[in-house]
Amino acid sequence: MSLHFLLSLCYTSHDRRADSDSILDNRSIPPYPFLWISPLSKAVGAVDLSQKVDFTTFTVAIYHIPSGNFYMRHWFYVPEEQVQDKCKTDSPLVFKWIEQKFINGTPGPTVNYEVMFSDMEEAIDRYKIDEVLYDPWNAGQLMDRIGPLCNLVEVKQNYQSISPMAKDYEASVLEGKIVDDNPVMSWMISNCDIYRDQNGNIKPVKHGGKDSPLHIDGVITSLMGVGRLRSLIDGGYIDTRDPEEIQRDMERRLAAIEY
Repeated sequence: MSLHFLLSLCYTSHDRRADSDSILDNRSIPPYPFLWISPLSKAVGAVDLSQKVDFTTFTVAIYHIPSGNFYMRHWFYVPEEQVQDKCKTDSPLVFKWIEQKFINGTPGPTVNYEVMFSDMEEAIDRYKIDEVLYDPWNAGQLMDRIGPLCNLVEVKQNYQSISPMAKDYEASVLEGKIVDDNPVMSWMISNCDIYRDQNGNIKPVKHGGKDSPLHIDGVITSLMGVGRLRSLIDGGYIDTRDPEEIQRDMERRLAAIEY
């Protein structure tokens, strides 16, 4: 089953976005001031590390409490010395996306993790991120550099870990709650199929099989982020009440305290 049609629903029309006509992209600070102001939002990060000659992806998933929407922001990285080959094997638009700053070209023949770690540190501070989800494979540097800044939540890339998150992401897409306008993500969506096993578990896979040169990194980080947020919501760890209701409740509690 192709995910392309399903996930294309996530390109939410402007009339469903809260308080802004602008798109969310990587070229400037997102034009949604509420996205990083507590208690109106909650953000988590998710990272998909590469073999250093391929795409590396960092995604911030932001749950906006008043609207119930999930706003996605992505950082994609490729080595500058690999760009010409990537235009041939991956997409002819790679160079254009680098010019538009939707992809970050890092100096040298391999991905410069220091560039990504610097961006992650800034995002953790800006969006008040206290959790970053990650695949434990090749994560030594990530744990050393980012571990002291927030909680690192291990997500193994197996059905047991991925399927619940993929189903939560799928549900959010069908509910029209995903806002994501990054064109690189659109391309990755077109590269993605969903595999369902006999037990009803689902997992995104690359169209053409594991040896395909296509990429779905952004899909993986997106479902990890949205899946984690929905788990926190379901567990009662994110207060989804109207902020005014929260304020009234706090005032009632304070008034009941005997000094």
